[in-house]
Amino acid sequence: MATPSPSRPADLPAAVGLHHPLAAERYYLLHRATQVVGAGLLALLATLTLSPVEAGLFFTLCSLLAAQVLLDAGSSTLLVAFLGRSMRQVEWRGGRLQGSPAALRRVGWLARYAMGWGLFSALLALVLIMPASLWLLGQRSEIDALPQWRLVTLATLAGLALSQLGNAVPVALEGLGQVARVARLRAGQDALAYAAAALAAASGHGLWSLAWMWGLRGAIGITWSLQAAAPLLAAGRSAAHRRHQRTLWPMQWRLACSWTAGYLSQQSLVPVAYALLGPQAAGRLGLAFFCTNGLLMVATAWASARMPEFARLSAGRRWSDFDTLLARVLRVTAAAALGGGLLAVVGLWLLQAAPAWAERLPAPGWFALLLLATVASAVVAAIATALRACGGEPFFVPTLVGGALVLPALALGAHVDGIMGLCVAYLGLCGGLGLPWALWLRKRQQRGRAA
Repeated sequence: MATPSPSRPADLPAAVGLHHPLAAERYYLLHRATQVVGAGLLALLATLTLSPVEAGLFFTLCSLLAAQVLLDAGSSTLLVAFLGRSMRQVEWRGGRLQGSPAALRRVGWLARYAMGWGLFSALLALVLIMPASLWLLGQRSEIDALPQWRLVTLATLAGLALSQLGNAVPVALEGLGQVARVARLRAGQDALAYAAAALAAASGHGLWSLAWMWGLRGAIGITWSLQAAAPLLAAGRSAAHRRHQRTLWPMQWRLACSWTAGYLSQQSLVPVAYALLGPQAAGRLGLAFFCTNGLLMVATAWASARMPEFARLSAGRRWSDFDTLLARVLRVTAAAALGGGLLAVVGLWLLQAAPAWAERLPAPGWFALLLLATVASAVVAAIATALRACGGEPFFVPTLVGGALVLPALALGAHVDGIMGLCVAYLGLCGGLGLPWALWLRKRQQRGRAA
């Protein structure tokens, strides 16, 4: 069952003296659009310029890079929620944080926690994700035809580590209401990173494009953070760190478990295809998954952009406004996912007119199944974003169940009917288990607060 881990949350509303929510949504959507266009262009270039084995390595690496969710371990969502609640006692004036000394020290401690986690997660990328990726990719003998695959993998995952370092300060500033500023950074950051990656792919160095993209993204983030961290560090540091840790860590480990299971639920599809069906199958499925993942990013942007607002409304127990906002977000999310899915089907139909591409493109049947799974996942992600903003992790059990079921379900599907079997199993987990469970959790939360 896919229970998508939230993307980077967004801005606080005008009620706390920050940007208007609609402006925050526009900037957030600009960032998402940059990601989707850049990722789509890069995926198309990889499909057209790389050999089938190289394309399989490329798209499998893309799924392994999504282990950024594991490195995050829910810390970004947790920090945004806690910092968003702190903004009731703190405000921005002239580029500096103002408020009571106790509130400022708490904000300063949370900001330092974000920076410390960024460093810790970068080390985890080098110590854990890098060797695990080398092991997985080395399981197929076909990959030996690519003499530089190990060097490419090492450089790409080193870029992931840099990206983790460069993301810590932006996460803290998002929680403190600076989403417009951070979204502008990320839109420019990704525009440059995807442009460099596309240039590498177009010039015949497609396997190195991911290393260029992640390395440049990390370098820009670190450079920007050196100046942007000043007001966070000036806020001071609370001496009650043990009390703050006792507040954070119980939820942190639950989120970490959920994120791990969520990663398995969302990103196992292409690595399983690589391991069981080979690099060529992984290349075709990877292109399809790249498209549906981009669609998911766009469809869930409205929910992610409103997470601090969900947190504020729940903290004030304004449940009527909370439900109205969630209903609107769910309508927009579902409509965006369905509309984007129809456009993707039309695009595939047009591309298949070129016979030379047919063997590299997704088959219409199993691609449609992936699109349906994406619609279900988008609705689940929107509900999860709203409920997590209320505090706690209501999706702890669903994501653990999904993480436990996904590998055997996908392996069985691949054994029975190849790529089609994989997609049937994935749709069953997302639409048959994940969506009903998410709707039930929403109903249970409504009953609980009424009681």
